[in-house]
Amino acid sequence: MTVENVHPNTTVSFRMNNLSGSAADLKLYAYGADGKLAEVSKELWTITDEAGTGVDTLADGTLYELRVSVADGGAFDLSEAEKEIKISVVLAK
Repeated sequence: MTVENVHPNTTVSFRMNNLSGSAADLKLYAYGADGKLAEVSKELWTITDEAGTGVDTLADGTLYELRVSVADGGAFDLSEAEKEIKISVVLAK
């Protein structure tokens, strides 16, 4: 995802469905500038329902948002341009 004209810290959201089980069992990884995946601290991301409420249990057929806090120029920002964030993430068990 690429987001332009951002604030120094921005929350980006990915919508997804067909997740099931416990949200606590999931880990989020992001690519760094070195091209390697690194685990993203749980404090920087959450899974919410469509209303923005955090969820613990995931059900097939429900739409969720993966919300990730990222800093312009931070460890997971793949863009060298100022006020632009480019992030690539993988959600896994």
